[in-house]
Amino acid sequence: MSLLSTGVGLVSGLNYTALVAALTAPEQSQINTLQTQDQTFKTKATAVSGLNVQLLSLTTSATSLGTASNFNSLTVQNSDPGQLTVSTSTGATTGNYQFQSLRLAAAQQTISQGFANTNQQLVGAGTITLSTGGQLSTPTPLNVLNGGTGVQPGSIRITDRSGQSASIDLSNAYTVDDAVTAINSASGISVQASIEGGHLVLTDTSGQSTSNLSVTDGTLGGHTAEDLGINGSVATSKITGSTVYQATGAFTLTSLNDGNQIRLASGNQPELRIQLTDPGATTLDVDLNGATTLNDVVNDINNATNNSGKLTASIANGRIVLTDNTGGGGPNALSVAEINGSTVSHQLGLDTTASGNTLTGNSLVAGIDSVLLRNLRGGQGITQLGQISLTDRNGISAIVDLSGAQSLNDVLTAINGATDVFNTKLHLNATLDSAGTGIIVKDTSSATSGNLVIADVGGSTIAAQLGIAVNANQKSVGSGSLSLQSVNLATSLSTYGPNGTAVPNGQFRITDSTGQQSIVTVSNNVKTVGDLQQAIATATSNAVTLQLNATGDGFQLVDQAAGAGQLTVADLGGTTAAKLHILGTGTTGGDGKSQINSRLGTTITTTATDTLASLVTKINAANAGVTASIINDGSTFSPNRLLLTSTQTGAAGNFTISDGGLGLGFSTQTAGQDALLKVGSSASASTFIRSSSTNQFNSVFTGLDVDLNAVGTSAAQVSVVTDTSKITGLISALVSSYNSTITQLGTNLNYNTSTKKQGTLGGDGAVLQLSNVLPSLVTNTISGPADSSIQSLTALGISLNQDGTLTLDSAALSQQISDNPSDVSSFFLDSTNGFAAKLKNTLNSYTDTANGLLTQDAKGYTDSATSIEQRISSLQDQLLSRQEALFTKFIHLETLLSNLRSQQTALASILGTSTNSSGNSSSGSSSSSSGGATAIGAAGTGTT
Repeated sequence: MSLLSTGVGLVSGLNYTALVAALTAPEQSQINTLQTQDQTFKTKATAVSGLNVQLLSLTTSATSLGTASNFNSLTVQNSDPGQLTVSTSTGATTGNYQFQSLRLAAAQQTISQGFANTNQQLVGAGTITLSTGGQLSTPTPLNVLNGGTGVQPGSIRITDRSGQSASIDLSNAYTVDDAVTAINSASGISVQASIEGGHLVLTDTSGQSTSNLSVTDGTLGGHTAEDLGINGSVATSKITGSTVYQATGAFTLTSLNDGNQIRLASGNQPELRIQLTDPGATTLDVDLNGATTLNDVVNDINNATNNSGKLTASIANGRIVLTDNTGGGGPNALSVAEINGSTVSHQLGLDTTASGNTLTGNSLVAGIDSVLLRNLRGGQGITQLGQISLTDRNGISAIVDLSGAQSLNDVLTAINGATDVFNTKLHLNATLDSAGTGIIVKDTSSATSGNLVIADVGGSTIAAQLGIAVNANQKSVGSGSLSLQSVNLATSLSTYGPNGTAVPNGQFRITDSTGQQSIVTVSNNVKTVGDLQQAIATATSNAVTLQLNATGDGFQLVDQAAGAGQLTVADLGGTTAAKLHILGTGTTGGDGKSQINSRLGTTITTTATDTLASLVTKINAANAGVTASIINDGSTFSPNRLLLTSTQTGAAGNFTISDGGLGLGFSTQTAGQDALLKVGSSASASTFIRSSSTNQFNSVFTGLDVDLNAVGTSAAQVSVVTDTSKITGLISALVSSYNSTITQLGTNLNYNTSTKKQGTLGGDGAVLQLSNVLPSLVTNTISGPADSSIQSLTALGISLNQDGTLTLDSAALSQQISDNPSDVSSFFLDSTNGFAAKLKNTLNSYTDTANGLLTQDAKGYTDSATSIEQRISSLQDQLLSRQEALFTKFIHLETLLSNLRSQQTALASILGTSTNSSGNSSSGSSSSSSGGATAIGAAGTGTT
């Protein structure tokens, strides 16, 4: 048990805590003094750090004012934000612009016939194919006419043969179709516009001959009529315009041949071998690698090794013409062949027969709004051009010569213009069908008994191969889909996956009909369908081949192993085969061989139990680029319709649908269309129209983006101007940050008369220096350009107050920014003498994390505090040791006192026992007591 309780001795009653405190008071006093010093240093370090933070804020302002882009900040002033939104990005410059939203982007919507209900009425068993491409007519933009120089926006004036005139505004026309529609919609004149090949045709329908049929440019100025090829005046009922659309040297290779790509040879090898007619049988190998335009192709042929003028390539009437200059006399005819696995001659129209020393290629483009005959039937084309005979149901007949036809439009125009030997026009109308993938020829007579007859003459195969050969008592004949080729061996795998996505690298296993397995690897080197063809042939040793399909929208794998099984394809850990649309088991084709068909389209199989509702589920699960839903049109009978909507807006999202004979009655409600934005004034030569599959137009001009909100009736006036508010805001932020710094400096330095105390950093050299440097910096003149109107902050409306803070005159600043923007920017931005650089350099000398004066200052205070804390810790350890030693001594003292008291108590006890015994034997208490006292005294003072 301790002999101390709350620092007080239990025996002595002494307050040892107080005694120890008194004995160690000098040491504690020293510690207290050091702790006060420690706190002072910490307070100073905190104050310096706080000041450092404030200076960093001021540095941020200096940095912003030293950044050129902040002085080039722009803002957009838009007169019609409801029509369009204009925003700026990197690279934008000030200027005035005119933008008009002509059309918003739309997604194709196709609707079926009505169904009585959605869950009971059956759709039927069959297949529905959804696909992109295959359209036989796409609107031709005006900007591709005339070799890419386009058509100047403006107006034209047409006068018909009755003398009536109309001015037609074509300034908002984007395609040739737009121009044709505008002409045909014009009131007051009897003129119809149509398209034939690469030119426009105007036909007077007034039936009069009072004046010439004429076309001139309108009041908007420019040369629109001339660019359209229809300016002129004729004393007949028809103006046949000049050819304004045919291939020229400027055409890119990707824009030729209905967009079908050219497959070059691998490894920079030559693609073409041209056989000349000279006695030496010269051949020229032509390397087209690197060619992007027709001019490049011509140059590559003319510059081929060993040519030296023996062969001349040129472009004439939209075709490549090869002229052999060797003089002939050799064993060979002039011809062109493909070498090294390329597929070039067909795409360049050179797969034709020469006439003497000249080989004139086929047309490279089909003309306005049409396609080339050679790309129909999946790229097989028409094998034999020639004549066809036509007979309408009135019995009027004609022979039409199509031996020179190059485009589908050539065929349609010839049928529509057919006349008999008496120049009587046949009652036939040939147009594209409603799906746009085939043609239909209708008898327009009122006859009901005669046969409609369309037949090939001689060796011609046109009518049969176009699917319009007929001899029957019917009003029309349709071709069905003509299978326009959109996939060839040059088609990139980067867009062959579902909905235009890339086919991923990976491996798949092919098992042929004999059970032989082969692994095909699709790597970065397999870039095209042709590359895939070679990879499959190599892997299977030609037991399985890849062939382009007959529908023109893909390819098929064909088993050549002649086994009893079916061809199968399985992915090996990836999705390559699935994305190539070849995953699964083949079926037996008409040739008896197992095959797997890959199409860009998606085929959906319906069963006998499928309803409208289940069909919606299947279509949406197929990820075919459309979404399916059911709408109710409110009809009394069969109100439920299947609505298919493209997932992509714009013309690129257009799709075709074949119901495989299910009779679902699909019709297009809304065609997918691109958004149109007109840039510039109506009649300016610099005006142009841009299209976009969405309503967003990026970089219409550098750094200027436009988003369409609604169709506009007139152009929005847009100004991109310097955003002076940003500069004003930055300078205002500088003044505010500077004033906060000055206030903080004053608080840390100045003597407080209320508390009678010096500021926390009073006497600090670095801080005192800073308090003098900053006011000097903001009041000094900057050595800028001599002719600059701004040499100091004062010129910007910034004045120094008596307390050292700044005051900003915003009106004066705005005036300077408006009147002298370059002087304002120069004052701040000059890298040597600019205010921003000087201020930043000054502040950095104080705040630099390594050598800044305030950084070093704070470090000194912190180091001092750390040193003192170490000394305090040492003294506290010593004090604790001494206190413990003193308490140990006092405890010993209490122990000694306790022992003494115990001895005293024991002695007293012994003494008390002896006295009692003597008293009991005495005869009288008085004498005994007296005698005892004497004895005790003797004992207490005796010398034992």
